[in-house]
Amino acid sequence: MPNSRSGLRPPNKPLVLAALAVVAWLLALSVSATAPAQGPAQEPDETAGGTPSLSAKHSDFLELVAPLMHETERKVFLALDKDYRRDVFMQRFWRLRDPYPQTPRNELQERLDENFLALRDEISEAEPDEATVLLLHGKPTRRFRDACDLLMPVNVWYYRRSGLIADEFHAVFYRNGDTWSLWKPSQGFEVLLMRMGSFDREASLARVQQECSRGEELLTALSQSLDWDAVHARVLKAPNPEWAQALLESSAQVGADSEARSIQATSQFVGRRQSRVVVQTSLMLATGAQPTSAEPAGADTQPSDATRLLVDGEVIRNDQLFDSFRYRFELPAGSGPGAGHGLMIERYLRPGTYRLVLQASEPATGRNWVMDEELTVPGLAEVTAPDQTLVTAQIEEPSLVATEPNGVDGASTGIAASLRLSVPKRELLIGPFRAEAITEGVSIRRVAFELDGVRVLSKARPPYSVELDAGRVPRTHELVALAYDNNGVEIARDQVTVNAGPRRFSVRLLEPRRGVNYENSVRAVAEVDVPPLEKLDSVEFFLNEQRVATLYQQPFALPIKIPSDEPLAFVRVTAKLAGGQQTEDLVFVNSPHEVEYVDVDLVEVFATVTNRRGHPVDGIGEELFEVYEDDELQRIEEFRQVTDLPINACVLFDTSTSMIERLKEAKGAAEYFFDLVLEERDRACLMTFNDVHELVVDFTHSPEVLAGGLSQVTAEGETALYDSLIHTLYLFNGLRGKRAIILLSDGADSKSTYRFSEVLEFARRSEVTIHVIGVDIGSREMEARMRLSQLAKDTGGRTFFIDEVSELRRVYDLIERDLRSQYLLAYQSTNAGGREQFREVKVVVKERGLKARALSGYYP
Repeated sequence: MPNSRSGLRPPNKPLVLAALAVVAWLLALSVSATAPAQGPAQEPDETAGGTPSLSAKHSDFLELVAPLMHETERKVFLALDKDYRRDVFMQRFWRLRDPYPQTPRNELQERLDENFLALRDEISEAEPDEATVLLLHGKPTRRFRDACDLLMPVNVWYYRRSGLIADEFHAVFYRNGDTWSLWKPSQGFEVLLMRMGSFDREASLARVQQECSRGEELLTALSQSLDWDAVHARVLKAPNPEWAQALLESSAQVGADSEARSIQATSQFVGRRQSRVVVQTSLMLATGAQPTSAEPAGADTQPSDATRLLVDGEVIRNDQLFDSFRYRFELPAGSGPGAGHGLMIERYLRPGTYRLVLQASEPATGRNWVMDEELTVPGLAEVTAPDQTLVTAQIEEPSLVATEPNGVDGASTGIAASLRLSVPKRELLIGPFRAEAITEGVSIRRVAFELDGVRVLSKARPPYSVELDAGRVPRTHELVALAYDNNGVEIARDQVTVNAGPRRFSVRLLEPRRGVNYENSVRAVAEVDVPPLEKLDSVEFFLNEQRVATLYQQPFALPIKIPSDEPLAFVRVTAKLAGGQQTEDLVFVNSPHEVEYVDVDLVEVFATVTNRRGHPVDGIGEELFEVYEDDELQRIEEFRQVTDLPINACVLFDTSTSMIERLKEAKGAAEYFFDLVLEERDRACLMTFNDVHELVVDFTHSPEVLAGGLSQVTAEGETALYDSLIHTLYLFNGLRGKRAIILLSDGADSKSTYRFSEVLEFARRSEVTIHVIGVDIGSREMEARMRLSQLAKDTGGRTFFIDEVSELRRVYDLIERDLRSQYLLAYQSTNAGGREQFREVKVVVKERGLKARALSGYYP
């Protein structure tokens, strides 16, 4: 791990790594690369007096963040034409720089505001690097200058501490031409020297100490200077300034030079969602002339003859942005210029008066449409649903988007018949638990509950709650609640997976519902469950194989036409995370009751191939592999040596009393492992256990954060090994890619409530690889050794029994290579066995001297 100091002499005290990360990140902004970036759609001509008139609040913001702001960000901020858009920019600017986004406060913004108010005049007159340090750390404890003939003029600032760094440090500035530049140890000591002929570092340091009046003090300052470049490269990257350009492009702002037609819009209030009114707005975009330009190649994966329309919208209330949204509509092949494009958008708004600002664009032609109109949303009691009959839109294009309002269930009152299951989704549930169906709509007369396909209760009056039993052994369960009307017709349902894990990423179609008939159109509604700390990128709706629209913000609801010549169709929804992971759901519309939904997911097996010495072997072809399930040969559908899948690893660290003497060295070895294994897309966590388990650091890609967690670990208590394994395995539910636990322990379980057989079953169901490291577990503890070995064997991991913790680094090297040297073999099972039957899997390599190691089986 690179030292974050200069290395001229050892520091007196260590700096807080988390603070280093924050400072390095922000300072890097002020010296970020100046490579030209794509400019915003419109930029003010500042030389021609084009700088917009800014309010005092926005002028103060620009002055405050000047040392941190990238030129692209500044240009976009000045290009925004409304105060509410600048407010959104400011909120986003600070959120991207929040050092602790999991807390409600933005500690960095508070610190900078405080420093700016106290030192505003000094900051405004300082050199850029000096202004940045003042803004980040405030006024230094003391300063001095040294005009020694051996060195360039230097200005030294000493901080006893700052709001971002808890220990003492120095900032050294040197005269660089006409300005004072912040010295970084990565530049080398020689950049500070006047010309002295050949450079001898040790001799130069000795001369500075002897000949400069404050030489000793100066060398101390240099040794306590932060190496911004090293820390920045290792810990964080500066935010990509293109976020600002994306913000400008997704606003409803139109460039001054753009010619835009008007949007004809009609809004209807078709129902309500809790305290908000469902507003459906149909749009008509007049087209007219033929396209004048072609869309750039590679702009999308949709066929080139499809018509694409982008609609960006803003809902303004009391001169503040209440809601913003983006839709991307796809008109099917064959669309062309005609009377216009008919579209519909849907929002959930509270009663009141708003301004609805819309900008629509057609990338292939460069045409734009705009609208800025008042929208008055009635009170909830006034909302009535319109006629449910869909009138065919008078449009010459075969749009799949319904352009007449779709009434929401509960037609007479406008109140949607809705149902939502309330279950603790992020907790591991065992034994008895309570579930409740929260309903809305007067048409609901009965609610039934089903657990794992078996009906357990039906209730005719609220509260619609039920007591269920998840069993002693942790496992996933499917819980369904169904709402019925007076005629016994299902009008709403909800489904949740109990014990799905805290990181489950899923999307479900709430509408259309299976077994329900729809005429002319259907209102597709999707619900997305996004894991913590992940960002949803988009939700796409399809009718059959045609993408109809892409939505980027809630609500994920879209009226879709059903072609009259194709009443049997399917609606599909796909949700995507910013990191690329995606999931989907599909429902047939107007399907006969005998249509059966069959899961055809491939079984994925990660295998490591080793030679006789136990070393991983790369470069083996598919023809040398065979996969058996319950002794039956399977056909391999997908094969590759895995190099691009992210690694999700967790170190499960024994901190019982018996580890006291080994703790320091074991912590150092774990830190070494995190440094070794984590690349940009990988994540790791730290779980400790003694009497109880504790998630010290949740999944992160930062070795520094994990190192900080390790520094807090102490040893005490007994060994609840099995309980901690259960809860660590649960953390992996919902994570994809390579998943592994590295278990470090020096003894048998002595405290758990779970039995070994229960842990083994849960490990098999979880399909997470467990690598076991047993420290000083003697041959007399045969039962403990056998159980640990079986955990590793059944999950495709390795077992290492070592005598001393000094061997840990060698073991971690082997585990890291094992994680990087795997093959993915996927097949569609031919097994017709029951869903609760464990299926044994065996991977064979048809070459002498080679052996494959993989999980021993799975539960379907």
